[in-house]
Amino acid sequence: MSRRLRGARVFIVSMVFAAWPVLAETVELTPVADVAFLYSPTPPFRQNLLNGGAAPLGASVHSGAPDRGSCSILRFDISQIPAGAKIVRVELNLTPMYSYAAGVYTGKERLAVYQLAVENAAWTEGAGESLRDPENDPISAPGANGAYVDMESYTDESHHDGVRWLSGQNFGTMDFSGDELGSFPLSESGIAKTSAIGIELPPKLIEEWQQNPELAKAGLALWMTSADSVVAESRFAIFFSREQEMPPRLVVEYKRP
Repeated sequence: MSRRLRGARVFIVSMVFAAWPVLAETVELTPVADVAFLYSPTPPFRQNLLNGGAAPLGASVHSGAPDRGSCSILRFDISQIPAGAKIVRVELNLTPMYSYAAGVYTGKERLAVYQLAVENAAWTEGAGESLRDPENDPISAPGANGAYVDMESYTDESHHDGVRWLSGQNFGTMDFSGDELGSFPLSESGIAKTSAIGIELPPKLIEEWQQNPELAKAGLALWMTSADSVVAESRFAIFFSREQEMPPRLVVEYKRP
């Protein structure tokens, strides 16, 4: 074979490989920490670690007001994803421990996911050391440490008294109106025991976590939102935690740089 022909073949093969599409890879991450909370609008706007360890996750609104109920936070380790990777798709998968028909959620409830504010990056899961008296045994520190901690409260749009809870531009009482990353329509679909649900999140979330590891350490907050100004009956969504047989999963699809 002539040198010219060999060179032409090498050139053609190189062009074929250059044009070959880069296939996306998928990684499924389980939380390295997760915990559920009770929250209340009662001053001084504290939140209580409901339980650590193997307690289930969940979100709820309780009778009395839509800003009273429970929420959960989750932290993931994204070190398996190469730096500079192009993030194609992100989805949070949760598996219900109980079934609730769509008709239960009469206030158009949604299960919403938010970025926890970076101020809370130091939270730890705890071991269930909860329900301590906030007046006689107060603890005011960022994050979840198995005891009471301050949630955000505010006097007006410029003056904040507690630790900022949710990230983003929007905030309200107890920072309940942060910038939503994604949601699941409970009032449209309901949830079925052991049948996982998926909440699509923006790909830029993982890129932001890679650029700022403190955001990744803060993690995600899982809240239930309601259109009702007053909730007559409490409503729940309860899921397996990381210690249980069907843990949450963060599914990330990406292409290597």
